[in-house]
Amino acid sequence: MNNQLIVTVASTNLSRVENWKGKNYGEQSAAMHNGGDFPTPIKVRVEQGHEYEPGQYVFDPRSYIADEMGNPKLKRIKLLPLGGASAPVKK
Repeated sequence: MNNQLIVTVASTNLSRVENWKGKNYGEQSAAMHNGGDFPTPIKVRVEQGHEYEPGQYVFDPRSYIADEMGNPKLKRIKLLPLGGASAPVKK
């Protein structure tokens, strides 16, 4: 049985685009399918021009760190295509 947390990206549109250190970053809308009746909306911060293409993804293990108490914590979210090894980005 596959128990991966699936994230679906439906559009490459960005909201809340801001400039930081000479680059524009925005929030890309996605939905997290965590086993409930309905997907949970989430935002993924990405550099403008490097949006994730619509499709299904999983969280890259590099998105997690251990906090000062040793508990898992999400840091900057990175996604990997479902069943793939590296996330495609819009060039």
